[in-house]
Amino acid sequence: MWSTLLVLAATDVVSGLAFEKSNGLKPRLDNGLGKTPALGWNSWNQGGCNAATAAVALDTAQGFIDLGLKDAGYTYVNIDDCWSTSSRDDSGNLVPDPSKFPQGMKSLTDQIHAMGLKFGLYGDAGTKTCAGYPGSQGHEEQDAKLLASWGVDYWKHDNCYTPCNAGEMQTCTDPAGNTQTWYVTMRDALQSSGRPIFYSLCNWGRDSVWTWGADVGNSWRMSVDNWGGWEDVVRIASEAAPIASYSAPHGFNDLDMMIIGNGKLTAAEERAHFGIWAISKSPIFIGTDIRKLSEETISLFTNKGLLAVNQDPLGKAATTFRPEGAASPVSGQLYPYWAGPLSDGVVVGLVAPGGDQTLSVNFSDVPGLGEGTFSWTELYSGNTGSGTSVSVSLGAHDIAVFKVVSQAHYCRYVMLKISIQTSSMGQQADHEVNMYRRMAESPKGHPGRDAVRTLLDTFYIDGHGDKHQCLVHLPFFESILTFLRCNPVERLPSEVIAFVLLRLFLALDYLHTECQIVYTAPEVILEAPWTYSVDIWNVGCMIWDVYEGGSLFTGYDPEFQKYRSRAHLAEMINLLGPPPSSLLAQGELRDKFFSSEGKSRVLSSCLPQ
Repeated sequence: MWSTLLVLAATDVVSGLAFEKSNGLKPRLDNGLGKTPALGWNSWNQGGCNAATAAVALDTAQGFIDLGLKDAGYTYVNIDDCWSTSSRDDSGNLVPDPSKFPQGMKSLTDQIHAMGLKFGLYGDAGTKTCAGYPGSQGHEEQDAKLLASWGVDYWKHDNCYTPCNAGEMQTCTDPAGNTQTWYVTMRDALQSSGRPIFYSLCNWGRDSVWTWGADVGNSWRMSVDNWGGWEDVVRIASEAAPIASYSAPHGFNDLDMMIIGNGKLTAAEERAHFGIWAISKSPIFIGTDIRKLSEETISLFTNKGLLAVNQDPLGKAATTFRPEGAASPVSGQLYPYWAGPLSDGVVVGLVAPGGDQTLSVNFSDVPGLGEGTFSWTELYSGNTGSGTSVSVSLGAHDIAVFKVVSQAHYCRYVMLKISIQTSSMGQQADHEVNMYRRMAESPKGHPGRDAVRTLLDTFYIDGHGDKHQCLVHLPFFESILTFLRCNPVERLPSEVIAFVLLRLFLALDYLHTECQIVYTAPEVILEAPWTYSVDIWNVGCMIWDVYEGGSLFTGYDPEFQKYRSRAHLAEMINLLGPPPSSLLAQGELRDKFFSSEGKSRVLSSCLPQ
């Protein structure tokens, strides 16, 4: 039938995700989640067990919308410990506390999903959670299936009451205590649950979890808890810097929940806390009642520049570096100089670990920059400048975060797409420009955004008898067709196609969900209304062409000895049968190709004999 090719288009997505594991690091968990660090809220730092209720979760979800947090990219509304009853039911299932979740967990997840957000829950690798509620040990598969049936999107797996610390909670003091087995068991259970669930490992940095966590979870706690003071921010930051290289798309060091907004830090310390977490590519989970946050704190959590750094698709975490003449880092202390690569520059963080001080750095000392003149933007103040160095005066425990790009970034080559016959294209030319304008006004946080070209400018030049529309883009890579022809057999292996499809489907999802754009130009043969499915049809045709090494439909008309739309249509009918009557009824040109009885006028005359 006419939907046959769509099956091809929907396959190999999983293979594409697996193919992306070849990134030079450890294998990454293959569940399609966590390409960038998770952003959300967690109930524990807000009120412990008292905040683990449906009412708090729903109020927070609505707050995400009202306060602009959802638009900034915050997605997960997560309930921590104390959500279940004190024992399992007769079938061994976890039971939501009816006094806290009177309509059950499925109803809550449905309501949060209806807001365009995601929902997470908490569990434990041991026999009990840290607050003494039932843990998942020995029930991993059962619990994972239950979570999937509720529609849960995120699972935090804590480390209390594991065999390593049997008896009293958290009595295992050996940092090398092996809890990996229990986390792998839950990973496998979640993978088999039938639902993609973000998997957050919370084993407090035991057993050097950063060396194996990427194959097990989407994030991993790399330290003991952030208890709530400046000294904890310092401790965690100093422990995160040496292991920054283990973070990459689909798996990140988790520096623990934020303590911003709880009155335990100064304004400067809150900026440093958020800034270090952001550039370290840590998941960012707000841990307070967001309804009580000041406008200044909301502005901190929604800082576009820092969130863009945190969500940069390159996924490389910043770490410390030592400028010429600076003292060496000291274990357990906060080092002033931080830097990390971005997909379009370098982020540089300068933090005052003690009292007031002025910090300066030559860009030639910054990894990834080197000699030359650079332009910079300070992401808290918005101040800009350029030169071979940067200097800033900071108060105690404050931070400045700079996005630095080479000035050549603004003088790069561009690509011109020149329309040969603009006047004959009519609305099609306007359609393309309008599509780019709509993209420019759409949210930037979607992972498919960087897979779609950007229009830098548009203008017209006069030609012989016509004006030619020019579109200005950054330089493109080779097209898939050109790449295909580089292969002597003129076809691509399935592994390469899978990798291409991953980017392509991300791009189409961005265009469809964020921009409400159908990418395919309005050149539908029957001139019927088109929707997003036409893009998937074209993906299916592309897969056939690059995998088989030839066109599924050529459109070659033997009578005219060149492409004709009637021949293209005839080939599709010959392969798939006639179009559905509902489609024909919408086609403005149906009478050109079909009789009133729905019989083809083109099939016999347009196909090669």
